[in-house]
Amino acid sequence: MPTTTPTPPAPTTDTRDTALRTACMERRIEALATAVLLLLQEPITPAQRRAAELAREALREVGLPPT
Repeated sequence: MPTTTPTPPAPTTDTRDTALRTACMERRIEALATAVLLLLQEPITPAQRRAAELAREALREVGLPPT
């Protein structure tokens, strides 16, 4: 009698949707972290400082330490 390997169930729509949302969020967070680094380059203007503060707040909101 031949043996067959069980096929795991395909991801549900919810799982795929969650994975897609997570990937998109990770890309946004990476872009935001890069923006923070760029904003902190010398010389720092008041507008750069405020933008960096906003970016740091956004990183904290998603549970990541500011870079």
